[in-house]
Amino acid sequence: MLTPRHKLQFFRSKDWGPEWLTRYRQSFVNYFEPYKQRLVEEQTGNGEGCSTQSAGIDLDWMIGLDQTTQAGQQDELARYLDGATVSSHLIRAFWKENQTTFPALAKLARDVLSIPATGAGVERLFNTARDICHYRRGSLNATTI
Repeated sequence: MLTPRHKLQFFRSKDWGPEWLTRYRQSFVNYFEPYKQRLVEEQTGNGEGCSTQSAGIDLDWMIGLDQTTQAGQQDELARYLDGATVSSHLIRAFWKENQTTFPALAKLARDVLSIPATGAGVERLFNTARDICHYRRGSLNATTI
């Protein structure tokens, strides 16, 4: 879903029923929610430390900003998912270029896409263990290994 080239296109094929599209879209919306809330908190958290005279004016402005921001972020996910697909093979570059258009989604994409697809560290550990626990080294005790 974070690939701008595909988005939800896989779930629109005849192999998937319409309930799957709805289910996965809702799952994505639920996963996106903390990122949306964090962005709202970051944007509205800038008003701390106001003087007491202007607190009422600033509070009114912050409430208006909060409502505008929430509406914009609700639209952010809908704009991305319902928008046209982009024929870009460079997914991370797309999110870097569009981080101002989709700020919360760009943060989500950065977090999700930074997860390695394989566990190279685990594989390296098994290869090292294979060298130590070789069949020719049968006299090693478990405590020694």
